[in-house]
This record gives sequence, C-alpha cells and structure tokens, in this order.
Amino acid sequence: QATAPGSAPGTAGGGKPHPPMPRSPTAVLRLRALDGTALAMTEVHRGTALAELAERAGAALGARHCRLVAPGGRIVPFTGRVGDLDLSDGDEVVAVACEAAGVRVFGQRWGAAFAAVRRDGSVVTW
Repeated sequence: QATAPGSAPGTAGGGKPHPPMPRSPTAVLRLRALDGTALAMTEVHRGTALAELAERAGAALGARHCRLVAPGGRIVPFTGRVGDLDLSDGDEVVAVACEAAGVRVFGQRWGAAFAAVRRDGSVVTW
C-alpha cells in the first residue's frame, strides 16, 4: 500500500492513524466434518442463531443431531448468536454428527480434548 511522502504506513497524510474498519455484519464460515471433509462454505449473519447454524451443518452431514466445535476446540452452545463466538471470515467450524449417525462425542465444554466413538468401536480424538 502506498503512503503519502513523509507519513508512516497506516496513517493519513497528516500522520493521524486511520479509524478502525467497522466489523462486517456477516462472516463466511467453513464447515468441516470430523474426518476433515469439507461440508460447506456458508455466509452467516452475526445475528444468526447458533441452533440454526447447527441445523445447517447437520443437514450437510445428513444427520438429525449435530454439535459444532469452534476454533480452539470450544463446543458451541445451542443458545446465543454467531456474533457471540467472535468468529472471523474464513474460520473453520467442525460439525460432529451425534448418535444419529452412530457416533457418540465426549468432551468438556471448555476442554482441550475430545473423543468420538463410532458405531464400529473406532475412536477419533482431537
């Protein structure tokens, strides 16, 4: 980015910093399955209910019940709005089919580790 002569990057010609850009009312999120398969890239309004986002992910998985895991490993609650998660454009949200597809997920809401036990007894951890 070019700057005016004698001014520092990120400042206007008079040396004053630019005002911060307003946060977009929408975010583009990437939904991935537990095995890493890309499910969807979806644009959501920050006011969208988290339960609705879980329903979208469940539909993409072909599962009636789904849980979402936000970046950093936090299990997403069903209450609240997308904006409550402080997600950025391009963030990945992992969708986990729960029991309807023969998968049981174990972990703590603020835990750093999770395990999914599949119907065949195999275990996936993250």
